[in-house]
Amino acid sequence: MKICLLISLFFLSSCIIVNNSRGQSSTCEVHHQPMHRCIVGTNFGLRAYGPSEIYPNAKEKQNMGCVVQPWPIYRLAIMYHCPVCDSLKKSETKK
Repeated sequence: MKICLLISLFFLSSCIIVNNSRGQSSTCEVHHQPMHRCIVGTNFGLRAYGPSEIYPNAKEKQNMGCVVQPWPIYRLAIMYHCPVCDSLKKSETKK
């Protein structure tokens, strides 16, 4: 019984989190700083704006496309974020 529960949890957990950091560089292309992995939420639908050129690697929700997936699939994503992009975004949005 416990083994079945553990196996099912393993397979469900692999569907819940999308790894968007796979195949990407771990260095920010704008600020040339090492980036860190983090887990963020996801959005569905079309974005009215694209990533900023000043802080393209700021920590924010990841867009997963137009089709909303059934819960719990794709509610979290792993991404790289740059500390400099994060601080620039925070300082700009406080104005």
